[in-house]
Amino acid sequence: QHLLSYIPLHFIRENKQIKSTKQSTDTKKRKLLILCGSSTGTAKLFSKRLLKVIGAKLKLLNMEVKVKDMQEYNFDDNLDKEDLVFILCSTWENGTPPENGRVFYEWLKDMSYDFRVDKSYLSNVTFAVFGLGAAIYGNNFCKAATEMHEFFVNLGAQPIVNPILGDDASDLESKFIEWCDIMKDYITTHVHHAPVGSKVIEDRLPKKKPKYFSEKNTKKASQFSSTLKGSNRKECCNEEKKPMTGDSCEKNETDCCQSSPLVNEEVEILEEEDLINNKFVTMDLDNENIDPNLLAPSPCDSDDDNNNGDDELPHDKHAVLDLEDLGSSMTAEAKANLASQLRGDDSQQPVAREMVTRLQRKALVKEGYRIIGTHSAVKLCRWTKNQMRGRGGCYKHSFYGITSYQCMEATPSLACANKCVFCWRHHKNPVGTEWRWKEDDPHFIVEEAVNLHRGMINEMRGVPGVQPQRLQEAFQVKHCALSLVGEPIMYPRINEMLRALHEREISSFLVTNAQFPDRIAQLDPVTQLYVSVDASTKDSLKTIDRPLFKDFWERFLSSLRSMRDKKQRTVYRMTLVKAYNMDDDDELDGYVELIELGRPDFIEIKAVTYCGKSDASNLTMQNVPWHKEVCVYAEQICARINSRQVINFTYSIATEHEHSCCILIAREDKFKPQGVWHTWIDYPKFNSLIQQYYTTKDSKNGDVFVFSSEDYMCKTPDWALYQSKEKGFDPVENRWRRNNTSNSKGEEEKYMPSESGCG
Repeated sequence: QHLLSYIPLHFIRENKQIKSTKQSTDTKKRKLLILCGSSTGTAKLFSKRLLKVIGAKLKLLNMEVKVKDMQEYNFDDNLDKEDLVFILCSTWENGTPPENGRVFYEWLKDMSYDFRVDKSYLSNVTFAVFGLGAAIYGNNFCKAATEMHEFFVNLGAQPIVNPILGDDASDLESKFIEWCDIMKDYITTHVHHAPVGSKVIEDRLPKKKPKYFSEKNTKKASQFSSTLKGSNRKECCNEEKKPMTGDSCEKNETDCCQSSPLVNEEVEILEEEDLINNKFVTMDLDNENIDPNLLAPSPCDSDDDNNNGDDELPHDKHAVLDLEDLGSSMTAEAKANLASQLRGDDSQQPVAREMVTRLQRKALVKEGYRIIGTHSAVKLCRWTKNQMRGRGGCYKHSFYGITSYQCMEATPSLACANKCVFCWRHHKNPVGTEWRWKEDDPHFIVEEAVNLHRGMINEMRGVPGVQPQRLQEAFQVKHCALSLVGEPIMYPRINEMLRALHEREISSFLVTNAQFPDRIAQLDPVTQLYVSVDASTKDSLKTIDRPLFKDFWERFLSSLRSMRDKKQRTVYRMTLVKAYNMDDDDELDGYVELIELGRPDFIEIKAVTYCGKSDASNLTMQNVPWHKEVCVYAEQICARINSRQVINFTYSIATEHEHSCCILIAREDKFKPQGVWHTWIDYPKFNSLIQQYYTTKDSKNGDVFVFSSEDYMCKTPDWALYQSKEKGFDPVENRWRRNNTSNSKGEEEKYMPSESGCG
C-alpha cells in the first residue's frame, strides 16, 4: 500500500484508459466491404451469390457487411479504415473499367503512382479481386480487375489470393465458385482469430477436405495459401488432434490455427423457385453428392415472388449488357463439365453450352424478343404492326416491294462479333468470334420462328385500327429479315436454314457485318444479301463497330470481295452518324473506294436511329442526320464514283423513304433498263429460280443452275422514286404522325426511339 501511494494518479487513469481502449479494439466489429463495378449490375448479382456462400459465417462472426457500387462508395475517406475488401469488377472496351468504376479506378491509380502518398496507406486492409470478362479480348481480358489488384498491392494492402478471372465463354462459373470457396476459407481461418488491423498470416487448409475435392483437385483449392505472407503462428488444436468446441480451441490461444471443416458449415438453401428457374439437378459422383456450393444458382435466379425478376435486370431500361459483364448461368451442361473436371476425368469431351445465359434471356424477353431454342430469336417489327393498321410500310416496302405486315424479323444467332456504337439492341446479346455453342436444328428454328411470329400477330387482334383483312394475311409469312440482332451468318447451318425458308416460299434478306468472308463465300443464294459498311477507314471502323477480331479490317475488305462474286442481289448498308463517319472528304473518298471494290447492286444510306440513352455509347440526337443531309451525302457519293470512272457503270439515287431517313442508290446498268427503275423484286419468280438451284445442286452432276439479280427484278412504282411528291410513302396507306416536333402549344415533344432495326 505504501508503494502504491507513490504511483502518480494520472498514470493509473491512463492505464485504465489503455485497458479500456484495448478491450474496445478487441471487441470492435470487423468490417467487410464488397465493391462492385459493372455496367448493368451483374457484379452486384455475383456479390449476392457470394454472400449466400459466406453469409452464415459472417453472421456467426457478427461482421459488418457493406455492398456498394464503386461510384457510390466514399473511398477517399474510408478505404484505409476498412478491414476486408472484396472487389468484383468487369472490364469495358479496350481494357477500361466500367462506367460506374472509372472514378474509383482513376483515384486508386493516382494514389498508387503518386510519390507523395505513403505506400503503407492501405496496410491494414486485406483484399481479394474477382474479374468478370471474356478471354476473347486477349490482353484486355479482365484488365481493369488485374490492375486494381496491382494498385491495392502498391498501396500496401494484403492480398488473400492473386486475382481470379472468369471467362464468360468457358469457366466463369467454376472460377467464381473457386473464388467464393477461397473467401470462405479465409474468413473461417482468419477473421475470428486475427486482431483488428493485423497483418495477413499464413494459412493452412482444413484437415478435413470437402467432399467435392478429389486428390487431384486439392491443389487447386489450396493455391491461395501460397500467396499469403508468413508469420510465426502457434500450433494448437489441429496439430495435437484435440477436439474443438465452439469458436475457440481448448488452449484459448488468440492466434490459434483452428478452422472448421467446410463440409460441416451451413450451405445455401435453395428455394423452390430457384430449383425451377435454375433447372437444378442432383449429381452423384462416386456415390457422394457434390457440395451444393458448386451448384449455386446463377445471378438471375435469386428472385422472389414479390419482385418479378426486376431486381435481376438493370433499373435503367436503356442499360446495356457489357461484353465483359455477362453473367454466365450454370446450365446442366456446365454442371456436367464441372463434374467431369472434379472427377479428374479428362476423357469426356466438354459439352457445348447454350449461347444465351439466363440473365441475357431475361433482358431480351423483357424487350419483346421470343427466344427460340438456345441461340435464335424472333421479334415483331413495329412496321409490321404499322402496316396492319394501314399506317405505312417500312423502307423495304418502298425499295423492294415487300409486304411489311407479312415480314418476319428473326436471327439464327444472337451472338455478334461487333459492338457497334449505334446498335439499337443495347448489347444485351452475346458476343463471339467463332461458334462454340450448341447447334439447334435449322428446320426447328424456322418452324418455331413462324409459330412464334404468328402468335405475336394473333396478339394484334382487337388492337384499334388493325384491318381485319391484313390481320388474316399477316399469318402467312412471305419475307424474313435475318437482321434482328447478332450475326446470322455465324450459324454453322445457315444454308440449311435458308433452304427451309425458301421451301416455304419465304424470301430471305440476310445482313452480315463483314467479319466472316469465308462464310459469305460458302453462302447459297439469298433473295438479297446485305453487308454493313459503317465506316470507310480502319480507324473509323474500329471506333464505330468496335470489332472483336484483331484483323477486322482485312476481314472487312475480304468480305466485300466475296460479295462482288455473288450473282444475286447485293447491298451495302451504310449508317451515317454525325461526328463519326460523314464529316470529311477523306471519309467520303474511302466510301467510294469501298464501293469500287465490292461493286454492290445497291447502296442503302440511312441516318443512324437514336435508341435512347445507353451505356453502350454516348450518341445523342445531335449525331442523327436529317433526311436532307442523307440525300446530299448520297448525291456526293454518286458524283464522286461517276467522276472517277474506275468502274464501267454508274450509280444514281433510285428511291427514298423519308420516314426512315433512308435512300437507295442503284446500278443503272442493271436496274434501269430503258431509263426505268426496276428495284422491286418479283418474289414468285425468285421462288421458282431458287428451287431450280436446289434441284440441280442435289443432283450433283456438276451443272448447278445459276441465276442473277436481273432475273427476278420488276418495275419500281412512281411513288417510291427519289424526289417524288410521296417521298417513298405508299399512297394507299394513311400517314399517321406519332411524334411531331411540336405539340399544339408549340412545345417540343420528347423523342421516342424506334423499335425496329429495319428502320
